[in-house]
Amino acid sequence: MKHASRTGASPGMDDAGRDAAPDYIDEFSTVLERDDVEEWEMVAALFHSAPGWFDVLARLRDRIVRLFGLKTASNNPRVIPPPYLPGMRMGFFRVIHVVPGEALLGDEDTHLDFRTALRLKRDGGRTCLTVSTAVHTRNRFGRIYLALVRPVHRLVVPIMLKGMARILTTRSLPANFYSRART
Repeated sequence: MKHASRTGASPGMDDAGRDAAPDYIDEFSTVLERDDVEEWEMVAALFHSAPGWFDVLARLRDRIVRLFGLKTASNNPRVIPPPYLPGMRMGFFRVIHVVPGEALLGDEDTHLDFRTALRLKRDGGRTCLTVSTAVHTRNRFGRIYLALVRPVHRLVVPIMLKGMARILTTRSLPANFYSRART
């Protein structure tokens, strides 16, 4: 992987049929050194790529938002071996779908809805991995929350994308993930 770069945001990330444009959208991409990456690997690599400091912030976030009645990640396993099926929950995310070339994750809460798309684009022996995020706020609290988390999101996503690329290139997920994916 050379580097993670910010690109234009992708349309079509919203499976809920909204007409309104997202309140926030971004996209980061990198070129992978493998051309045989599978969709389940993208999902697993995402959950193995968070830096330690992000885990600390996520636990702090859960403590704070619990006071406001928002969903927390603390009741959900953070990492689950494949297969990844619609409705499964991992951390902040619910699996919406995993189809050839894309895994769509996200969730809905009282303050906002979000989608994160992990996409593989194969072109002439070259594979590009893209992480796109779209957020629809529902109310004032959602707009305030988004304003607070946006700087962290913009910082952590490129770091995680680089980590994902390293994990995918070296096939360094736990061995049981590869064996479960084949069954």
